[in-house]
Amino acid sequence: MRKRLPDESIATLGDDILQMVQRAYHNLDALAQEALALNQPYKVISLEMKCRCIDKDCQTVAEAVDVIERYESIFGPD
Repeated sequence: MRKRLPDESIATLGDDILQMVQRAYHNLDALAQEALALNQPYKVISLEMKCRCIDKDCQTVAEAVDVIERYESIFGPD
């Protein structure tokens, strides 16, 4: 249920989500934790941005954050 706060960077949001998933699902391996964590940023970005991340084959939160930051630096946040 974590949402992006006004003026919060996507990197901060991604880090926070990954840490929460790691604490909540400490019994899962790192790949499963990444997969769970990656779903949350996709819920708070536009469909267009989500498609860009999928097109770039983002497998981790860090990869998605890189793509989102790149586009937000050009076009601004959603």
